Amino acid sequence: MIPFRTSGTTGPAVTWWRGQDQLDAEARLLLPLLGRVDRVLSFAPAHHLYGRIFGVELPRLAGVPVVTAWTDPLVLPPMTAGIRCLVVCLPSTWPLLRRHAGRLRGNDLVAVHSTARTTPATHHVVDRLGLDAVEVLGSTETGAVATRPITRDGCDWTLLPDVEPLPAADGRLHVSGPRLAASLTSHRTGDLVEFTGARTFRHLGRTGGLVKVNGRRCDTEAVAALVSRMVPGCDARCVPVTDPIRGEHYDLYYSTGPEPAELRRMLAAADADLPAPRLVRRIPAS
Repeated sequence: MIPFRTSGTTGPAVTWWRGQDQLDAEARLLLPLLGRVDRVLSFAPAHHLYGRIFGVELPRLAGVPVVTAWTDPLVLPPMTAGIRCLVVCLPSTWPLLRRHAGRLRGNDLVAVHSTARTTPATHHVVDRLGLDAVEVLGSTETGAVATRPITRDGCDWTLLPDVEPLPAADGRLHVSGPRLAASLTSHRTGDLVEFTGARTFRHLGRTGGLVKVNGRRCDTEAVAALVSRMVPGCDARCVPVTDPIRGEHYDLYYSTGPEPAELRRMLAAADADLPAPRLVRRIPAS
């Protein structure tokens, strides 16, 4: 069994265990959606499930080389003409591809995106280069659940063949299948969906204050509670926002306490894994 860690809160990380057979099965399901792949260029860290599947397991099964780019995500490695390259993207990868669009034009590329919402740069690159691009919805708990082509109009999601939808009165996506993390028989995700067919749905948003900042899950309600604990008498609120680089982010507003720069330092000291707020602003109570 292989451990993958995630939290989504400001508390201790949670370890979810997956078997090698599950990883292989996921890679085999996703590979046909991409067409021919001769090389993989991965900007997704391999210690997360998304990066492991597309940057390790899929190229191993396909017998193709991998270029690891997530250690230096602001640099685009050399491309080779005539080689169909799969680019494994985070939200922050798309501005890099946009900056090098002229250099990339004429290369045979296919891209995959996961972990957070697409950005304007995503659609600019897809349109300008005319490349095939696939978006994947999933989590560490469930593995990949559904896919769709990346289009400006945001077409419906389609469940992967081994994923079974289950009833959920609260509108959340509830699934079962053979690739769930160990100890789970089903999982109710934080994704709010509306089914448009037996195995297709629209994504409407997320429950609670969950955001994915460049793929890193963050519970903004827990962040606000942390600020209130650190600064007695402080009323704190986090507001989820869209972000042109990271896809999703959040702004932090608070009523009393230290200057914003000092509060940022306090948050970093309290939880080093916490994605820092995009904006920190003190708004005194009236």
